[in-house]
Amino acid sequence: MRKYLLPGFLLISDILIIIAAAIMSVYIRFEGADVDHYLPVIVAHLPFLIVDFLLFFLFFELYRRVWRYAGIRELLAVAGAALCGTAAFYAGHNLLDGVYIPRTLYVLIFFMVLAGTGISRLSLRFLITLSSRENKTSEAIPVLIIGAGDAGNLMARDIKQYHANDRHIVGFIDDDPSKLHNLAFGIKVLGGRDVIAGAVEKYGVKEIIIAMPSLPPREIAAIVDICSQTKCITKIVPGVYSLLEQNVNMNTLRPVGVEDLLERDPVILDVEQIAGYLKGKCVMVTGAGGSIGSELCRQVMQMKPSTLILLGKGENSIYEIHRELGGIYGTKRIVPIIASVRDTERMAGVYDRYKPQVVFHAAAHKHVPLMEAQPEEKVMQGLNVQFDTKYITVRFGNVLGSRGSVVPLFKKQIEAGGPVTVTDPEMKRYFMTIPEASQLILQAGAMGRGGEVFVLDMGEPVKIVDLAKNMIRLYGHEPDGDIQITFTGLRPGEKLFEELLSAEEGTSATMHKQIFRANLPNEDPQTIRDQLAKFRHCKTDLEFIEMLQEMVPTYTPNHF
Repeated sequence: MRKYLLPGFLLISDILIIIAAAIMSVYIRFEGADVDHYLPVIVAHLPFLIVDFLLFFLFFELYRRVWRYAGIRELLAVAGAALCGTAAFYAGHNLLDGVYIPRTLYVLIFFMVLAGTGISRLSLRFLITLSSRENKTSEAIPVLIIGAGDAGNLMARDIKQYHANDRHIVGFIDDDPSKLHNLAFGIKVLGGRDVIAGAVEKYGVKEIIIAMPSLPPREIAAIVDICSQTKCITKIVPGVYSLLEQNVNMNTLRPVGVEDLLERDPVILDVEQIAGYLKGKCVMVTGAGGSIGSELCRQVMQMKPSTLILLGKGENSIYEIHRELGGIYGTKRIVPIIASVRDTERMAGVYDRYKPQVVFHAAAHKHVPLMEAQPEEKVMQGLNVQFDTKYITVRFGNVLGSRGSVVPLFKKQIEAGGPVTVTDPEMKRYFMTIPEASQLILQAGAMGRGGEVFVLDMGEPVKIVDLAKNMIRLYGHEPDGDIQITFTGLRPGEKLFEELLSAEEGTSATMHKQIFRANLPNEDPQTIRDQLAKFRHCKTDLEFIEMLQEMVPTYTPNHF
């Protein structure tokens, strides 16, 4: 019932304003003379005039707008409704009645209605704002918005309109000196990033919103690092595309994650090139239930394949990605298959039945120590010469959130109160996000002609201990204070530094700045088979290691 009170009040006030505007316009226009002649004419037309204006008020949605934060758009809507109402009255009177009314009277009616409706709504805004200030509770969360640009203003507007009862904006933070002490929506720009800590302490800030989606990744990472040390809940506007679509509000925010600290440039894709080899094709993704495989499936479906085959050994994981994609695209073009890529007979049946034209092989082992015992699974690039199929390999480092990543382990350890375990203080690894890796894999597939080994630009390597500290801070704790970090030592076969290329390898640039081609010699498939077959005759670890050294001259064992 309460939601109809305000529109009802405005409706009644608008009727009174229209009546008063029409009558006052006659007295103002004629200044006492000829009033007795024209006033009865206007009074006789009041029912038409009221209905006329109210219809346009409804058309311009003057009873559905949030007048508490009325701005230019709302004032333009009032002006448009008043102008259209006056024009309709002018046209209707002259066509249907024919009784002469001076044109200046129409102009006066327009300005009187515009002034009356405008003042009524501005007065309403003032009264509501004053009442909210008096009734504001101490339970509202103090919020600090970083970024006084378009995204920051959109966020402030959304909070004031829809979340004013539970959030109170204490100020903006912006490094632009020209914005210092400026006001936006009555909110002051407090200063640059150097005052974040002081503002948090002074105003008791509990939540920080980073609203700068167009800022370079390195700058975002620097600001996130500052915010993580305040122990405030920190959220971030997801991306520049939200800004372009004017889709910046509380619902679009996400918590700041480790990915925001990687200082990585955003991936730029040639969508047309990718769609060129995927659209209308039968595509199969092996390991479709895994972290990389499932994201590949999401990306592939955007390219409109004729069929997408979800192949994997895990029934539950395949079910989950099938249900997710089916809810978006329907299940007609999506085929779930439970199978192992090592089952030759089963895979032959899949190929015979569906004849996939593009295959993304994401069913892979992640751990090097495990794979040392499985040398027969080495990728044989020479197959590209032997068959018509194009074999393309993509190398990259760790992906955040994958099942083999340290990130899920660290999250679990932090939530349990610690300690967080790191093997060595000097341990470094490359990191990228799952969507980044998947997108660049698709791009590499579009670029490849067969036989290439592509290497993704992983940026700068990250110290695992620094990653652990940042994650602890993101959870609102202090490293080695609230949550301890312990070092467990290197595991057998584990390296301090990750290598995407061996010493004898190099790379060449490609048309994509984040994708490089490894300079590798062509491999003869039969020679590789013969070498791998020798491992079957190794009886001891020493013999196994010696064989590896023979095949890979740069291999240096660390556990003789």
